[in-house]
Amino acid sequence: MHGSAKPTLLLGWFVWLSVACSGCGGVVGSTPPSGGGTDTVPPSMSAISSSPNPTGATISWTTNEPSDSQAEFGTTTNYGQSTSLSPALLTNHSVSLNSLVASTLYHFRVRSRDAAGNLATSGDFTFTTTAAPDTTPPVISSLSANGITATSANIAWATNEAADSQVEYGTTTGYGQSTPLDSTRGTTHTVPLTGLASSTLYHYRAKSRDAAGNLATSGDAALMTAVLPDTTPPTVSITSPVAGAAVSGTITLTANASDNKGVAGVKFKVDGTNSGAEDTTAPYSASLDTTALSNGSHAIAAEARDAAGNHTTSAGVTVTVNNGAPPPGGPITIGQVIVDPPTLETIGVSLPILSGDTNYNAKVQVFYRKLGDTAWNEALPLLRVRPENLSTEDPSPFPVGEQFAGSIFDLQPDTLYDVRLEVQDPDGGNATKLDSIRTRSVPLANPATPRVVNVSNMSQLQTALSGANPGDIITLANGTYGGAISVSRSGTAANPIFVRGQSQSGVILDATGSTYGITVGGTNVTVENLTVRSSSWGMRLASTSDAVVRRVKITNVFFGIDARGGTNQNYYICDNTLEGKGAVWPDTSNAVWDFEGIVVTGSGHVVCYNTLSGFGDALGLSHDTAIPNRAIDFYGNEVLWTGDNGVEMDFTERNVRVFRNRFTNGGNHSISFQPIWGGPAYAFRNVIYNSGTAPYKLNNDPTGFLIFHNTAVRPGWAWGQYGGVASNFQFFNNITVGTTDAVDMSTDISLAQIDYDGWLPDGQFRFTTTWVGFNNLRQNSPYEHHGLILNGMPFAAPLTIPVSYTTFVQPLDASLTATSNAIDTGARLPNINDTFTGNGPDLGALERGLPLPWYGVRPATP
Repeated sequence: MHGSAKPTLLLGWFVWLSVACSGCGGVVGSTPPSGGGTDTVPPSMSAISSSPNPTGATISWTTNEPSDSQAEFGTTTNYGQSTSLSPALLTNHSVSLNSLVASTLYHFRVRSRDAAGNLATSGDFTFTTTAAPDTTPPVISSLSANGITATSANIAWATNEAADSQVEYGTTTGYGQSTPLDSTRGTTHTVPLTGLASSTLYHYRAKSRDAAGNLATSGDAALMTAVLPDTTPPTVSITSPVAGAAVSGTITLTANASDNKGVAGVKFKVDGTNSGAEDTTAPYSASLDTTALSNGSHAIAAEARDAAGNHTTSAGVTVTVNNGAPPPGGPITIGQVIVDPPTLETIGVSLPILSGDTNYNAKVQVFYRKLGDTAWNEALPLLRVRPENLSTEDPSPFPVGEQFAGSIFDLQPDTLYDVRLEVQDPDGGNATKLDSIRTRSVPLANPATPRVVNVSNMSQLQTALSGANPGDIITLANGTYGGAISVSRSGTAANPIFVRGQSQSGVILDATGSTYGITVGGTNVTVENLTVRSSSWGMRLASTSDAVVRRVKITNVFFGIDARGGTNQNYYICDNTLEGKGAVWPDTSNAVWDFEGIVVTGSGHVVCYNTLSGFGDALGLSHDTAIPNRAIDFYGNEVLWTGDNGVEMDFTERNVRVFRNRFTNGGNHSISFQPIWGGPAYAFRNVIYNSGTAPYKLNNDPTGFLIFHNTAVRPGWAWGQYGGVASNFQFFNNITVGTTDAVDMSTDISLAQIDYDGWLPDGQFRFTTTWVGFNNLRQNSPYEHHGLILNGMPFAAPLTIPVSYTTFVQPLDASLTATSNAIDTGARLPNINDTFTGNGPDLGALERGLPLPWYGVRPATP
């Protein structure tokens, strides 16, 4: 039987096998290819590449002829792993590597075998697998609710990584409401909730999503909104007397009042002025002595108050007073109480005199208490202002009327006080005036609804300032910012605009060549915790209100803070360090005299706990103002040296107060009254050491000032004062020490009370008239009937006074030694020395046994 030829595949090539058979003449089938040679050339490889992912990679390459594919791979050039052989003969190859480790360097090589079995192996290549995807959500911590009101709250929390923020909330754990997603990623989050119902329990939870889209949701939390404040005022009407009634003698005033939550009290007003005490129990009534009123028409009204502080004044009832003729000289008639802008711890008032008291024998006693207290505290009597004595050398640009005026001290911030003024005139017209006055609160540490705006260069800062909104905290990262800035946008009382440095020493605003480093023109703006240097003025507060400057360092400047001109109101300038360009001591040139440290005008300012050096006038006022200088406090300041004055109370109209400051190394005077326009201006419990001319300056005809409990020490005359007129002032309980003689005051003085003071040395005492020796002064002058010559240097710490003020000295510790006759010998001054520790008040600035006051920048609170 004959066989046939059968092709067989061997190593990818067809090899023909021949089978012999009888009768066949040769091989059955095709013949081998011509040429007869064997292929021994391996493929050539090119375009070798890798495409890694976190857990694998795709390896690609091409060959010049069809071939199979394989890859070897591993973390070293020993590889250690390989893919399965792919026998598909291709020219484009792709091999997948799997189960790799993320973020790891791998070595690989590829292999291809052609149909003839020729093997090609590439060189070494590498790739790095990519990072594993972020699947971990943020961690939410410190979830809390704050700033809770009747209708709103702020939800705050922190995350361990930058994330966006959102809050879900509602009256059940089903929530039901959510805030818009805030994709401004940060690690601290504050989301406001608004439109809430008062007195309601709300559930809330926070949600944060990181950049990879991982969502974190907090557990449930709850808050209770506040009770909706009572804004409904009472209703009130006069029931007696009736309109048009003719009255005389003492009558009874009655009124009806009601309120949705209860009437707290009713007080009666005659011609707009409070009359009698508030009646807190219905039926509401008060007695009125009409003989204290002028004959003729008078309007009577009632004012009702509820517990929430809502007030309503009734319609007026006009009556006709018909009494006999007033006594000779006429009784005093007092107008309505005028309240100057309260400061943090001081209240100032004025009581206009409409008629009478032409013989100046009326007095006004002052009493005060916290609202709700039963006991009254006594304050200093109001000063009877004497407009007839106003300076003609430097006249006031504002009218100063007949009035009583004065201040109440050592009050608590943001506290409501009852104030009672008892008017007593031997000629008639006695009256009681009542008012409720709230002190100003300490400026906010942060806005109620803050929004942090981080900046790190001047361009970002300028952009943030130009678009600032209430509640923004523009936070400057540490670094130097070249140029001046201006804050012209306004905040609100609850949400001021803050410009805040990361650190005072680390944030430098270098304003070289600029007039002002920082200008604040908006209201409710706070600048804090940074350094301003090398401008002419450090800062300007430009006719605005409620500006705060605290913990700012101003250095290498001619002038410090300029708050003159316009209608400046309610500034708070505290805990700042100001270093002027006066670089040596003493520098008393006229140029340095013009360098102002902090100068303010207007009303309601607090300038406290600043440390200053290198200026002409460290602190003070100016006549450059659109409104009278009233109700301004300077206290707790440390003045290390000045070319001219420590503080200028010049151009005070009334109720400017300088107390508990320390003035050292004054090139001229330490406290200046040049002039006072009516007053009162107060200077008490200040420590004065080493003033160049005198501790006090009474130039340009001042009238209406009170100097109490100061300690002044200087070389030469204890006090020298020359020229002009000084009137209507009191000088009590002071220690005044010199080295060569006592007093040389050629100034004409009138209406002056000088008593209960301690002096050193004995010698000449010239108060317009000269008395040689203190005993002569006591026995033959109107002055110092209770005063004394000190029995030696009165201080507990040893003190050597320099021969000349040009010797630079350190601030004085004015604490008294136990053996000084200055102890317990002062006059009782209500509200000024209530806390004396012995049998009577000590003389000088410091009461022995009481804590020492703080001077200069206070330590920062954590």
